[in-house]
Amino acid sequence: MAKLYIFGIGGTGSRVLRSLTFLLGAGVKLPSFSEVVPIVVDADSTSGDKTETVQLMENYQRLYQFTDHTSAADPDGFFATNMSSCCHDGFTLNIPGGTAQKFKDYMHFSSLDNANRDLVKMLFSEKNLEADMSVGFKGNPNIGSVVLNQFIGSDDFAAFANSFAEGDAIFIISSIFGGTGASGFPILLKNLRANDTANVPNANLIAQAPIGAISVLPYFILDNVDPNRDDQIDSGTFIQKTRAALKYYERNLAELDHMYYIGDDARPTYDNHDGGAQQKNKPNFVEFVAALSIFDFANQACDGMTHNANSRTVYHEYGIKEDKQEFNFSNLSEQSVALVRKPMAKLLLAHNYFTQALDQSWKLAWASTHEPIFSRTVLEEKGFWERLTSFTTAYKQWLNDMANNKRQFGPFKLTTGEKDVFAIVSDKEPKKIKVLSYIMDDNFKLFNNKLDSFKKKKDFGKLPESLKTPAAYWLNLFSLVTSNLIEEKLKI
Repeated sequence: MAKLYIFGIGGTGSRVLRSLTFLLGAGVKLPSFSEVVPIVVDADSTSGDKTETVQLMENYQRLYQFTDHTSAADPDGFFATNMSSCCHDGFTLNIPGGTAQKFKDYMHFSSLDNANRDLVKMLFSEKNLEADMSVGFKGNPNIGSVVLNQFIGSDDFAAFANSFAEGDAIFIISSIFGGTGASGFPILLKNLRANDTANVPNANLIAQAPIGAISVLPYFILDNVDPNRDDQIDSGTFIQKTRAALKYYERNLAELDHMYYIGDDARPTYDNHDGGAQQKNKPNFVEFVAALSIFDFANQACDGMTHNANSRTVYHEYGIKEDKQEFNFSNLSEQSVALVRKPMAKLLLAHNYFTQALDQSWKLAWASTHEPIFSRTVLEEKGFWERLTSFTTAYKQWLNDMANNKRQFGPFKLTTGEKDVFAIVSDKEPKKIKVLSYIMDDNFKLFNNKLDSFKKKKDFGKLPESLKTPAAYWLNLFSLVTSNLIEEKLKI
């Protein structure tokens, strides 16, 4: 099937890709596409948000390789969508010329003749020319537009173009109120539609491909600028920059097929960092919704769809039912709930079992019937267990952070104990399961009973070889069991 290339530009692009990766890990299905190819575009090579997202995607990529993807596996299982990379450095697109320098040095200002120096001084302020780009463009799209226009000639962009095939599609994530995203988005779109067959492989296929994008409007503010540091980003200019960019977008984005907008006026305050490892914003509901736009676009860009230059851009916005500061799934659209609630609940329930009940369950029938298939030593081979628990732990922390941001999205109860194991969905009360007149256990005993039952149903000796690896069998079993438990206990 076709591939969906997703360009995540700047810090917001990385944070939305983080949300997307957690949703894919939970098993949320991407319509029409069996493979996603994330491409991170960020001049700040040490950005905390970028580093964390790239590590998460690398972990997902390895966990996908552990799983089985034949017809014998659960089609709604964890890590069901292939995530691949096309850049030479994995998921990160290299920007030619290097950004670990001042902007004037990148422009070779000192080697220009007097006439060109005067021209550059007219276009860029002294502050712009002295700007250190090692931590990105710091809210200066005029700088970003010069630098990012060069990545089209990079080896990584050529690798993307070489891998592009008929039926593939493209989605672009960016913010509109900063420097990297606001400048990178229109430049990237312009070059994708350029049909430069002389310099870009598969240029005609790329130019005709469906392209969607989400532009994230201001959704946070930053601490006051320190008057002793004139290089910090001032969030007081976010709205002004957004208005200017929207006017530009209105005139220059006609060749986009689907355009999504998202923002929030309930804006949390984050620490003001120029960039680097300290730029690591707390997960936000807006980023979660931005990730949902990718699933919607995938549904719009069905197999065989091509760009029609005579068609107008289709615009999309997202709204919650009520403007609440604290809410759960009940405040989202039915379409959103149907897409994500069950798979997200499955991954959380699996994580809770791994961390709260597994240590006491190794000697039970389901875990010991086919030794050494489920021995701790076997599962730890090749780093599978460490990668899995690292992913699910990060997933739960992501949920916790969204629930504790200014607009608190808390779809799950994250502090359940032994007596309320299945009371994990905020707006769903668990049902009692009866067998004749006997009420079955509502704790991890029921979970273990289900594991034992499913283990017996899936005779190990009759399974295809692809499911006999410990990791593949483990993920398949836990996907099926958590799905069954959520259906029975929560009627989802």
